[in-house]
Amino acid sequence: MKSYIQLTQDIISKALKHFSGSWSFERSISKPVLYTKGSATFKELSERTLSYYEYGTHTIDQITYDFFQKRIFLYDINTLYIYKSDHSLLHKFDFKDDHTSYPLTLHHIHLCGPDTYKCTLIIKTEQCFEVHYKINGIAKDYEIITHYTKC
Repeated sequence: MKSYIQLTQDIISKALKHFSGSWSFERSISKPVLYTKGSATFKELSERTLSYYEYGTHTIDQITYDFFQKRIFLYDINTLYIYKSDHSLLHKFDFKDDHTSYPLTLHHIHLCGPDTYKCTLIIKTEQCFEVHYKINGIAKDYEIITHYTKC
């Protein structure tokens, strides 16, 4: 019989393999109110590492703007690391013993200056996942929610 950690590792390993490929996403930002759409691509760099690239657009005052970002996803025994394009650590999600099936919900909190970023990654199935941010600080109080669907 597999332990909870082994089951969690199986889920993440399976999800990372299925992350490879193309995704569409919709993102909402609460302040200022903004909706974006785009596409994301995960490319396998190794058995435990994926590169992530997203491209999208949003419209403000009838002007369309492009945006993009790059990330690296690295899975280790009990941890998922997400690095920025400059290779600095953005998120570290540690797995607990209670993840044995979908949905898999992971949490990370970090400080950036006076601001607190609470991030929740929800792997719903092999075909969809979500990322929720709650940002609070002296001059910040907003949420970002991104829904991803496999193409």
